[in-house]
Parts: sequence; structure tokens; C-alpha cells
Amino acid sequence: MTSIIAVANASGSAGKTTTVVTLADLIGQTRRVVVVDADAQGTATSWLGYPPDEVQITLGDVLLRRASLDEALLPTRTTGVRLVPSNRTLDAAAIELNSVIGREQRLRLALTGIDADVVLIDCPGSVSTITISALVAANAILTVTQPTMKEIAGVPEMLDAVQAVQEAFNPNLVFAGIVPCIVPPATHGKIYSDVMGLLHTTYQPLVAPPVRRSARVAEAHAQAVPLPSWSPTDKVTGDYHDVHDWLKGRGVL
Repeated sequence: MTSIIAVANASGSAGKTTTVVTLADLIGQTRRVVVVDADAQGTATSWLGYPPDEVQITLGDVLLRRASLDEALLPTRTTGVRLVPSNRTLDAAAIELNSVIGREQRLRLALTGIDADVVLIDCPGSVSTITISALVAANAILTVTQPTMKEIAGVPEMLDAVQAVQEAFNPNLVFAGIVPCIVPPATHGKIYSDVMGLLHTTYQPLVAPPVRRSARVAEAHAQAVPLPSWSPTDKVTGDYHDVHDWLKGRGVL
């Protein structure tokens, strides 16, 4: 059975796409992975080697049934990983989708029977129609946050969205965990360690191993190469190995 994992957060840039692309590379070494880029910014699309504005068939076309999922799927240079791309046209597709009956089910139906072991959905950075569609389609949801009060304030909003989707559409959806991303060293201020402490106090055992802040992330994205392939021995890549193993230990992967 395919594991479908939505990676979402309620606000801001908190490492969501980095988490999706890095986990895809790690999982793809032994299993078949599909990354669904459900963010109109197309960051996962560009990171996996495709300029978003040059993509012909996108997730928006699939959701509006202008194309099939198979028509949208693209190979990537990353072993074991294929991509359903996105670009700025997804915003227009989301507006059009709002008038469609059963819009929340479109992604779930499109992914039915997909030939993959794991699907990772890179959601928009807000609780939008597309994010809800991803939660309806998923078996599990993973959220990310930076260690600041502003960012962790989005976690309850994400939990509320999960509960609403569980009640209305998908009772089997599991809240898999929270990944603290872009975590600075403890020497950068007590506020960060205090927020990390609050995160653990409030949400344990849902808090994954932290992912440190690193320039290697921006380098990897600029080269359109996932972190494990770009910098396999770097400490931030090791952090994501820890997150991967933590998810396996929880039965999410």
C-alpha cells in the first residue's frame, strides 16, 4: 500500500520543501517515490530539475481533469524519484477548483492506484483549498516549523485543520509529527532554546529530531540537486537522516 504523506505548515517559509525533497532523495535510494508539488511557487519542481515556467502539464491540470496523473509525471535525475510539477498557474487552477463539486476529493482520486511506494506532497505555505485536498488524499501529515514564537503559533492551526479533515473526509489521517527546521546554534540566543523547549513540552512525542540552519540548503537548491546528493556528509544532511529514521521508527515510512 502506498504511503501518502502531506508536508504542510500554516504560515511562512519553514523548511517544508527542503524536507520534502531531502526525504524523497533518502527514500528513493531503496523505494519508488513521487513528489507532488502542490505549491504554486514551484520550488520542489525547480529543485528536482525543471524550470517551473517551462513545465507543460502541472498538478493544476490534473486537479481540473485536463490531464491525467500519468501525463503529468516527470522523471528526475534523483534515483527512485518522479515528480508531478507545479508553477504559478496552480493559483488560477485553485480559484477555478473552488466552484467544483467534490473539489476536496480531486487529488485523492488522482492518486488512486499510483505506481509508487511513497508519495510526498509539498503543500502551499497556508491552509488553503489545495492543502485541504492534500490532507484528504494523505495517510499522514508532517508539519514543519522554525523555532520562533511566530512560527510555532501556526502548529495549532495545522492541528485544527487536521481534525476538521478527519471529521469531514478522512478519519484515517494521522498527524505524524513536527519537524523543527532552520534551527540555529544554541549560542545564537536563549529565545531559540526556549522555543524548542516549549515545542517539546507542548507536543512531545510528536517532535522530530531538529534540522539545523545551513548554507548547504541554499547551495543544493541553486544547483537543483537534493541535499543528500549535493552534500552527503554535511551535518544538515545527517539531521535529515535522523528525521528519516525517526519517521521509520514511528511507522510513517
